[in-house]
Amino acid sequence: MSLVFGGANSDRVSCSGVPAVSASATWLVWHFPTTRTSGRRIFGRSDGATYDTSLYWSFFGNGLSLGASFSTTAAAADSTKTFTLNKWAFSAATLRGAGNNPKIFTGDLSAAATEDSYSGQTAPAGSVSDDSSVNLAIGNVGTGFTSAYQGNIAVAAYFARELTLGEIVRWQFRPFVDADCKYYLHLGFNGTGTQPDWSGNGVAGTVTGATARDHVPMAPMFAFPAWRPMVAPPPTPFDWLAMPAEMRAHFARPVMIPSGMMGGRDLN
Repeated sequence: MSLVFGGANSDRVSCSGVPAVSASATWLVWHFPTTRTSGRRIFGRSDGATYDTSLYWSFFGNGLSLGASFSTTAAAADSTKTFTLNKWAFSAATLRGAGNNPKIFTGDLSAAATEDSYSGQTAPAGSVSDDSSVNLAIGNVGTGFTSAYQGNIAVAAYFARELTLGEIVRWQFRPFVDADCKYYLHLGFNGTGTQPDWSGNGVAGTVTGATARDHVPMAPMFAFPAWRPMVAPPPTPFDWLAMPAEMRAHFARPVMIPSGMMGGRDLN
């Protein structure tokens, strides 16, 4: 399943208890844009004044922008990637701490994610702002709720470290969690009820306005590669010819059963 946003500007999934954003971080999302309006949020975490960490449609290019608050200079990246409307897209954004440019990556159901080109990038300076007191809004800005995404969002996750490109592509086609994953939501999995957090951190989401719709058409997202059946596998057929010749000769010898062994009958 997924959730459809944009019927009203206030549509959103509000999540409390999300840890403060890390100086090194990765956000990942599968989404289906039906309309592109600059400033509309895929996610936002903002108090409207001091804190604003958001992934949104750029004002400076055709793609997405990432912004993250730091004490001296905020991180910013403005992608020039052009999206096709009414088509599933995969997006990821990363931070690598002060002095390093944030990055944005784009892929789809048939193409592995690659890094976008930019109209501008700003490396942050200072320490990342502590936004732990601010709720996360998926599909909207973090306060005021006036910038709802227009389209579907199916899966959203956040890691408190910068994933490598290889990890991003791996997550794109088979999402995973590890100790650094702080939330992992399959939007619409529970309809429009409380959205469970599959990271194990209890960051559940409350739906406002959004409606449930079909999921992104890809491989099962709850696969467990290390899983093995609980039942024993079928026995391997016995291969007589694989037995050493001497052993075959031993078992091929006639067996003599003494007289009287089988109910007194002589079987020899």
